[in-house]
Amino acid sequence: MKARKVQPQRRPWPVLLLLLLTVLWQGCSVLPQLVRHSDPLTATEHVQLGNSYEEQGLHDRAIEQFQAALHLQKNNAVALNNLAMAYLAAGKDLSKAERWAQMALNQGGLLKPYVLDTLATIYIQEHRYPEARKALDEAARAAPADNKALGDQLAKSRENLRVRSAAANSGN
Repeated sequence: MKARKVQPQRRPWPVLLLLLLTVLWQGCSVLPQLVRHSDPLTATEHVQLGNSYEEQGLHDRAIEQFQAALHLQKNNAVALNNLAMAYLAAGKDLSKAERWAQMALNQGGLLKPYVLDTLATIYIQEHRYPEARKALDEAARAAPADNKALGDQLAKSRENLRVRSAAANSGN
């Protein structure tokens, strides 16, 4: 009878370890990962989207878009003024609306008469009629003579001021 050669018993752990590492390595590629996305929209596009929401009466969504624009461009006068107007339309904190409008006004430029109209509207809401009148007078001086739409808006704001201040005076 021939003697049988005894084979050393192979331990399966190296193979199992290799298999486990392979599964873990592959598995990690399908696990949820935190990815930082950059905003695909520009500040101008956020303002346009905010204006669209505002036209639909979706003030909170408009506010979010104007704030996103300001996150990208902190001194964007259009976003600041529109944020103030959205707060005003939503009946939110008027002191914040006034602060944003003042920040927009400090930027100067062609937006000045529009921002002054926004400030006048805030002042009217707060029954600060002399300040509203002063803002509207300054807006009229800053407005281009050939801008009929702006002229009409300022006239509408003046009428609102006249009606509201007359009502306040008749109540005294």
